[in-house]
Amino acid sequence: MEYFARTTAGLERLALLDAQTQFALSAPALARRRLDFTTAVHPATLLRWRSVDDVYVALGQCAELAPGRAALDQLEAFAAALDLSTACATITQVRDLPDQPTLYVTASVASQRFSRHEVEERVRRAMAARGWQLADESHAAALDLRVLVEGAEALVGLRLAATPLHRRAYKVCHTPGSLKPPVAYALALLATLAPAATVLDPCCGAGTIALEAAALVPPAQVWASDVDPAVVACAEQNRQQAEAALHLSCAAATHLALPAASFDAVITNPPWGRQVLEPAALAELYRGLLTEIERLLKPQGRAVILTDQSELLLSIMLESTGLQLAYAQQISLFGLFPTIHVCVNGEIDPAAPFPPTPLGQALNTHVAQAGMWHSYVPL
Repeated sequence: MEYFARTTAGLERLALLDAQTQFALSAPALARRRLDFTTAVHPATLLRWRSVDDVYVALGQCAELAPGRAALDQLEAFAAALDLSTACATITQVRDLPDQPTLYVTASVASQRFSRHEVEERVRRAMAARGWQLADESHAAALDLRVLVEGAEALVGLRLAATPLHRRAYKVCHTPGSLKPPVAYALALLATLAPAATVLDPCCGAGTIALEAAALVPPAQVWASDVDPAVVACAEQNRQQAEAALHLSCAAATHLALPAASFDAVITNPPWGRQVLEPAALAELYRGLLTEIERLLKPQGRAVILTDQSELLLSIMLESTGLQLAYAQQISLFGLFPTIHVCVNGEIDPAAPFPPTPLGQALNTHVAQAGMWHSYVPL
């Protein structure tokens, strides 16, 4: 069966490597925010793919859109000819569909020629003409039809799950700056956690990183803390919903009452200085945070840090700590372009910056082929 997955921009390759350690893919192809692939695995397997935003059963591709607004007529005709029966049969393997399912149309358009609303209207008109009952809101529809228009290409699919995969059931409480769960999961992947690993997030917010790390390696022992009691209470709500075993506490990230050299990994998304921190205060926070991370990490332990303050982070890290940058990947998030920094508490083998786990070996091959060790990978 042919599918496509949607990802956060910058995490396409990691999502592919993640998938390849779990199930077989045929002829995968990467595009911005997208992974196209064929697989024979049961479709329920794809619903466990936590590093992607969503998965769709592919309906068809229009590879040569007409120039200008004539493409809208072409898209309407293309939609009118789509066969949804095989995709619906695949979807019924993972969830029930009514005899006459309602349909909701969503478009994403990377074009100056027309808007996503115009594409949605044309496709809705085509589907209504074929007798489909259309829903005005996504949550009211049994099927979500997605149209992706990029350049001269359009790709159409039906969402496999009833709701987007990035919308985790455990996340009942949110905090400002809370990460998308697939991004948090990607950070945990890059920490290359071993079974029974000890993991810490000292700036836990709603607890998303800690809960995704716990889901990645269920036997792991995960600690999470935040300086704000209200935020810790929010994380506790999500922890209870997830039924996860987290050690939650309220403490400043720069002064944690935890023993030195006790963690295999620190995974965190510290403040970016967008809300209340002045530059001097932000620098003081990062200096204290990195010093504490170095103290808490075991030798060769890993820190995975997401921030758009790369220059500040790296300057403090190189001047004041023994942490070494192993890998850095820029992503796109809510209109900003932060970078994931993977750091090691000790020396790094340039030929193998990641440990020899299945994913680590795949990452080492990827880094070696792209010549990206100890360097940024910008979008």
